[in-house]
Amino acid sequence: MISAIILAAGESKRMGRPKQLLSLGNQTVIQRVVDNFVNSKVDEVIVVLGFCWKEIEFSIQNKPIKTVLNKAYSNGMSSSIRKGLSSLSRESDAFFIALGDQPLIKKDLINMLIEKFENSKKGIIVPVFKGRRGHPVLFSSRYKKDFNILKGDEGGKRILYSNNEDILEAEVETETVLFDMDEKKDYEYIKSLFINKPA
Repeated sequence: MISAIILAAGESKRMGRPKQLLSLGNQTVIQRVVDNFVNSKVDEVIVVLGFCWKEIEFSIQNKPIKTVLNKAYSNGMSSSIRKGLSSLSRESDAFFIALGDQPLIKKDLINMLIEKFENSKKGIIVPVFKGRRGHPVLFSSRYKKDFNILKGDEGGKRILYSNNEDILEAEVETETVLFDMDEKKDYEYIKSLFINKPA
């Protein structure tokens, strides 16, 4: 069983408004992110909410997902990851740590990472574009406890550095694994890709 934890609890300080609710075509950012995972081979999708959680939850309420509220979202990304892991199914063999502001990560890429995990003996699968590591990262569930040591805005980098021998770098042909939406210019660029395009 493969799970995905989508981190959507942040305050979007640099954007100036909740980036999860920004529009991309006829959907919001978070709706597109969720749909990409729901439509993939992922078996369980967990969305971690925090800032503006009511509005964001309302926008995805009809999706086949689980939502979990991180009341301590101001403590940083690590707290949201742990909150998501607390809702992980016991049957989960591996979990994605995915960012709620990466709507360009398509289901085919997600499925490729799953296949790499299933066909290799490695416990961590990282998408790589021209030598640069990106997201989402797929972790074997045996790494669940390792996230307890993280603090503040730490993601999984420390775990990657500590377990380099267990990493499979999956080469991808798209730089979308490097894109997220921190600032308005990032949003304007990504939004331009959806103009006059179907959902």
